[in-house]
Amino acid sequence: MLLAGCETSEVRAWAARRAELEQRGDALIDLEQRRPTGHLSALREALDLPGYVRAQGVPARVFVEPGATRLIASGTVQQCRDTVAALSQVRWLTQDWRLRLESGRCEWEARTGADAVALESASTLPPPKWSPPPSEVLSRGVDALKEAARALEEDVQARETRLGPLLVLEGRAERVQPMVESLRGRPAPCDLAVLDRELALDAADQGKLLEVEQSKLVHPLEPRTDFRLRGLVEVHDGALAWRCEAL
Repeated sequence: MLLAGCETSEVRAWAARRAELEQRGDALIDLEQRRPTGHLSALREALDLPGYVRAQGVPARVFVEPGATRLIASGTVQQCRDTVAALSQVRWLTQDWRLRLESGRCEWEARTGADAVALESASTLPPPKWSPPPSEVLSRGVDALKEAARALEEDVQARETRLGPLLVLEGRAERVQPMVESLRGRPAPCDLAVLDRELALDAADQGKLLEVEQSKLVHPLEPRTDFRLRGLVEVHDGALAWRCEAL
C-alpha cells in the first residue's frame, strides 16, 4: 500500500508541473539564443512611461491613474521645451495635452488614453495560473518534487522577465502591430512647435499669457491674433485642427 501511495494524484501533479517547467525553460533558452528583433523591446520601454522617464532622466512627473497616465512638466519656457522634446519618442502614446505660458513660466501636461491602455494590455503576457494540488498523506518524495519545481519556477520567471517583449513578439505580433501603426499614424502634437515659437519671440513679446489644450483654446480664443498659434491651428465649427507646419 505504501508503494502504491507514492504515485498519488499529488505526486503526479507535481511531477507534471516539473516537466511543464522544464519544457518551458528549454523553449525560453532557445528564444534567448535566437533573439529576434528588439523593436518590441523599445515598445515595452515606451509603454512603461514611469520607467522611460527614469531611464532617460527626463525632468517630468508621472502620475498613473486608472485608464490613463499623465506626464507633467513646469519651469521656464526653455526647461519646458527641453522636457517636451525629450519625450518626443513616446508622444505617439498621448492623446491630449495642455500648455500654459505666462511671464516666462510654463506649465505642460500630456496624458494617454484608452488606446494606449488597450495596447499595453495587448502587449503584456499574464503569467499562467497554476494551483498546487492538495496534500495527501500517502504521498512519497513530494518534497523533492516541490523543491525542483520551485527552482525551475524561479529560473523561468527570470527568463520571462528578460524576454517579456520577445514573448509578446512571438505570440501577439499580429494583434499588437496594427495597434502600434494606428497610434503612430496619428498627427504629431504641436505643443513643441508652440514652445519653439515662444522662444523665437523678441524679449518684449515673450511672456504674454497663452493657455491652450489640444481640443480647446482658452487664451487667446482666436489663434490668428497670436504668432505662437497662427498657422498651427484653425477653428472649424468649434473644433480645432492642428498642423505643425505653417500654412
